[in-house]
Amino acid sequence: MDKSDKRSGMETIRQVIYISQAIRPMKQEDIEELVATASHNNRQLGITGALLYIENSFVQVLEGEDAPITRLLATIESDPRHRNMRILSDRTIDFRNFEDWSMAYVKPDPQDSSIIISELQSTSSVGGDEDPIVMPLPHTFAMMQHLYETDATLQRARSNT
Repeated sequence: MDKSDKRSGMETIRQVIYISQAIRPMKQEDIEELVATASHNNRQLGITGALLYIENSFVQVLEGEDAPITRLLATIESDPRHRNMRILSDRTIDFRNFEDWSMAYVKPDPQDSSIIISELQSTSSVGGDEDPIVMPLPHTFAMMQHLYETDATLQRARSNT
């Protein structure tokens, strides 16, 4: 199936975005180990996505079929490295936003960091029984998607040389 088939709706994908707090500050080595393990496991499950770690908070986007996403969310929720996991968005999408990333670690640049931190703080005011957020963390998600698209462009350029 090529990308045009995915965009025409032939593949139904569940996309979940969640936020959680690390129980302690994470070192770069801890993050790299987490991403390597998640990348390997997600590849086996057909899950794609991206992870952001900033100010002791995780933001993760997961994309895949419903059953593997449900199992992975249960595993993530029981992971002792974080707490207060909150689903910000759980929806069906027509195509993957991170189709070539089994799990990528996204590092925001300094000008994005303050906006992202502000968006993360704003999620703490959202209650559990309120209407779901339509597009949580809009700048954060757009920044993650932009980094993905830049990476995909670089990968295509490298393969054409």
